[in-house]
Amino acid sequence: MPFVAAALLTITDPAGDTRGDGSYTSPPALVGGSENSLDIRELRAENVAGRVRIVVGLGGVANPWNAPSGWSSTLIDVFVKTSVGGEQGLADTGFVTPPGDGWQRHYQVSGFRTRAWHVVNGETQEVSLATPAVRRGTEVSIDTDLPARSYSYWVTSRIYSPLTSSGFLTPRVAGGSSDLLVPRAGMPSPVDVLLVGDQARAYITRILPPGGQLRDRRSTLLLILAVLGVLAAVIATFRAWRRT
Repeated sequence: MPFVAAALLTITDPAGDTRGDGSYTSPPALVGGSENSLDIRELRAENVAGRVRIVVGLGGVANPWNAPSGWSSTLIDVFVKTSVGGEQGLADTGFVTPPGDGWQRHYQVSGFRTRAWHVVNGETQEVSLATPAVRRGTEVSIDTDLPARSYSYWVTSRIYSPLTSSGFLTPRVAGGSSDLLVPRAGMPSPVDVLLVGDQARAYITRILPPGGQLRDRRSTLLLILAVLGVLAAVIATFRAWRRT
């Protein structure tokens, strides 16, 4: 009997925002003639048999590199915050998390393979997944070993290219019809990110806010502890004054 997926989280992303901060120009030949295949439309986290299934919905599917999976224009990166702390740099995307935030899981999916990394004792280690990601229509599903509960997520979309050592196109200020062109050097490599808000600002600051429910409460807890410490000192001083 198949397991029924129960929704844990759904985040929608605006359509037609596959140009980074608005200034990116993608090579038509490498995106299958349509930028819809790069367009993140939705993130869903589902409970499947007590584990999290991550589903990334795209605006379309293209297969310029003839992958057996039927899609090959897009490289998807999903970062998951599972607890306090974590890595701030979102791998080699050019983005970082907000100060005090961080991720512990990283999943990367192309039409050819699925990769995963875990942060263990402050070190990022590549691990093997029990099953690779699966494409169903315009959605890509990743079955994880994460217990089904609330997490936070970062999702980015890049132009896949097997002709580069990195596996994706790096933004260039000048180039030809097979390059991802941008007006300024040092721009992030994703052409789209999961973000309900000002996407252009994220590209300017290089800080990508997470989507989801989990937040790092350490700063709030430290503030509460500091206030309690001051209050305890005041009470102790008052009691000493009363005895005197």
